[in-house]
Amino acid sequence: GRGTRVHATHQQLVDELGTVREIVTRLLRRFERDGLVRCGREQIELLDAPALRALAAGAPPPAR
Repeated sequence: GRGTRVHATHQQLVDELGTVREIVTRLLRRFERDGLVRCGREQIELLDAPALRALAAGAPPPAR
């Protein structure tokens, strides 16, 4: 099945997280490379929500 979709632009994420666009873009690229998300126009599809939650909690990145 399809993952959860988050409808947001990079700028909206920047504003929500209180960071800079470069950091958001770098993290999304890394998450996409690691198979955790798929980025599209103004949306991000979460492909591996449990792994993203583990990263947010400070766990090591998933082995790929």
